[in-house]
Amino acid sequence: MPKEPPLAEKVRQNAELVIQLMREMENTELAYDLASVKKLEDFIERIRLTVSQETAWQVSNNLGAFFGECIRHRYGGEWQMVDEQPGLVMAGGITAFPFNKVNKLFLGGLEDGESLVGFYNAIAIVPQILENQQKIDAAKNN
Repeated sequence: MPKEPPLAEKVRQNAELVIQLMREMENTELAYDLASVKKLEDFIERIRLTVSQETAWQVSNNLGAFFGECIRHRYGGEWQMVDEQPGLVMAGGITAFPFNKVNKLFLGGLEDGESLVGFYNAIAIVPQILENQQKIDAAKNN
């Protein structure tokens, strides 16, 4: 039986597959950047109500890999299994679950506040929020 590729390699392969399929099927070029996150979000919004929940789950696995790689290219991090699901563990112990976020967008859409663009941008401020909270906690203990 062939050995299963490590998680990071599997994610990268699926992300590259998304780039290839979007080029072929949607005539859309993707890179690992904010503009492509927006294209991905728009694509999901456009198709999410036209596919079954099972198809949405399957598609969200590949699209989640691409979204996660966008995050990793911008913010760094390592793919790890966290609580039995793939997570992107970044500096400061911050963990993102891009597969879950993509699946939530499929299920609830932008009207439920499940923006990939918002999530992508919010990651930048999380370390500052954590640092501020540590300062507040330290001040309380003094």
